[in-house]
Amino acid sequence: MNRKERRAAERASERAGRPPVERPSDLSLPAPRPLTDALTASLSEMLSRMYQFCRANRQPPQAPPDVTWNLDLAERSFSVRPSPDAAPEKLRGLTFAHCLDGAKEIVGSRLQFELDSGAETYCVRHRVRFDALQHYLTGREFERTFPRPAPPLIDAAEWDRWGYGLSAEITQRYETVIYPRVLETLEKLCARDRGRPLFVVDLGGGAGQLAERVCASVRGVRKVLLLERSGALLEKARARAARHAGRLVAEHADVTGDTVFDLLEEAPDVIIACGVVAAQVMDEAQGLRVVRRCFERLPQRGVMLVPSYSPALLSSREYEAMGFTVHNKTLSVIQSTPSGEFLETNDFYILEKP
Repeated sequence: MNRKERRAAERASERAGRPPVERPSDLSLPAPRPLTDALTASLSEMLSRMYQFCRANRQPPQAPPDVTWNLDLAERSFSVRPSPDAAPEKLRGLTFAHCLDGAKEIVGSRLQFELDSGAETYCVRHRVRFDALQHYLTGREFERTFPRPAPPLIDAAEWDRWGYGLSAEITQRYETVIYPRVLETLEKLCARDRGRPLFVVDLGGGAGQLAERVCASVRGVRKVLLLERSGALLEKARARAARHAGRLVAEHADVTGDTVFDLLEEAPDVIIACGVVAAQVMDEAQGLRVVRRCFERLPQRGVMLVPSYSPALLSSREYEAMGFTVHNKTLSVIQSTPSGEFLETNDFYILEKP
């Protein structure tokens, strides 16, 4: 929806006595590609074909669903038709998951269409793909939720290696995709309040790769305090801090403990929990405690960034229940491969204390 269309929708809502359409947050990450009216019509046709296929091939569930994509399309102009000659109906949301058998093979798909007339759920014995739609959505319009139980937590020995990256793939993903988006968001926060240099806490900052990049490239950040529980990683972080004397400080703290913020002499403007509030790192109860402490320590308009490579531990509903405003949920990046373009996604929550 462009600006003119959005304003018209707001006026129509006001006349009908309903609340106006919510404006996108200036902190949400942009869609990989712009969405035009022609593309909206084309994608609606694609979604209609998917909807008609599901209606014609509905089957009983064959296996439990795996990772679920939850797409909020209420602010978009997508529509679907139950048959080629039927009238279109607004599509307000779509949830999608593959169903896996015991060997983790895909044996079907589960889709739920949120229409103006209500929700309709279908299971089909096919692998359905809908990546094209995500290219045109911002990070605030969709997120992933993961099945329980979560994977096993990493042990203490692995934690010491976590900050180096457990594989070249993970390290590259952080350095080329996730870290740049963190820096981009910090630049937006600096621009939002130019007269107030930011104090940033890097919670579970590992060996200090991200903290050093913040100090080197975000001029509106006056200080970064890195808190890390691993002695091996903290030694590396302190070597990096020595190159940014007075601006980067690395201290020992248990990120899951009650005293994690005892070192703070002032409230942080931003708390970064990169790769921390994630499956394999801590369990859900720990994650809830950590984020609640962050919420309590942040001032009004303080921001928490929660990106991760591992599956997200908490969902936007849990963050909202704590009192956070959720500006962004998911990071999507189109990468080129020998077989063409494909979409890779990581979780990237941008949370603000109102």
